[in-house]
Amino acid sequence: MKIYFCDICNESIPLQDIKEGVATTIDGKIYCQDHNPLKALERVNVKPGPRRLTNVLFTLVIVLLVAILAVLIWGDRSDQSEFATCADQDLLRGDLDAAQNRLAVLAPEIEALKETDQARGQASLDYQKYKAELEERLFGMNNQIKHLAETLQSASDVRKSVGELLLKQDEYNTRLLALEREIQSFNQRLNAYEKDLARLEASGVAVMPGGPGETLTPAGPTAAGESEELRRLKERLASKDNSVRFDAVNEIYDRRVKEALPYLVALLDDPDQFVQVAAIQTIGEFIYLQAIPELIKVLRDSDDTAREEALTHLVRMTGETNLKFDTRASKSEREKWIKKWEQWLANHNDEW
Repeated sequence: MKIYFCDICNESIPLQDIKEGVATTIDGKIYCQDHNPLKALERVNVKPGPRRLTNVLFTLVIVLLVAILAVLIWGDRSDQSEFATCADQDLLRGDLDAAQNRLAVLAPEIEALKETDQARGQASLDYQKYKAELEERLFGMNNQIKHLAETLQSASDVRKSVGELLLKQDEYNTRLLALEREIQSFNQRLNAYEKDLARLEASGVAVMPGGPGETLTPAGPTAAGESEELRRLKERLASKDNSVRFDAVNEIYDRRVKEALPYLVALLDDPDQFVQVAAIQTIGEFIYLQAIPELIKVLRDSDDTAREEALTHLVRMTGETNLKFDTRASKSEREKWIKKWEQWLANHNDEW
């Protein structure tokens, strides 16, 4: 758009003022409303004469002609300006149409981006939900693993207890078999004893009373030497078969073979637990005092039963109830009490 300026004050002149004639164009120059030369002439207070009036009128005619010519020229220029303005508007309208077309092209992309953003937002929500579900499942799995670990530990403890019970069961079964053999042997010896007793009574031999609780000392061989029974018992006590030695100890107890008691002392550390315990019980029941030093040694035995049987018969044979102690205590604690027994033995050593 073309802009016009006053040739006097150099201020811009609106196009509307030129169209309405408020601004004046004279000799190709444009004057604003405040600096219009025609208005300046009107303000001059001179009373013209006839000649001067003619000059003024002539001048006015010229001015009017110039004004008309200027208006015509301005009109042509205005048309050109309006044409230029229309061209600019067409260009602007073309740019606007291009922008609208571009916007129309971009609209689907914008919608796609919106949908993508919404999908991402939904995906984010789904991810958060899935993450929460996974965390909850993981927490549950951790609890299950902890419960399984506790169950496994309990099962391991139970398995260990079962294993210990099975070992004890095997031990008890072994003892039961030994007791069954012992009972069988005892019944056989009892029958043999009853037969011998009947035979002795039939022959008129008096049977001497005796049994457990009687204080015995080792009986030496008779003038005729060892009896056949003692020789047979000694052979059986020296047997490598545990059951044979066990039966021989029980026979000495049942038949009260007093002269065989010294030979039982060697069995107080027998490797077979049943033979060892049977020898301790037989010596203790007959109060064989000469075996006390060896019984004190049994207090250091590794087997709990052997230690307990030895202490029981030591107290019974000596009457030292103040020397009783827990045979299942720690090794160091047991050793203190064994030292006391050894001191007691040293103080009474002259008695055996």
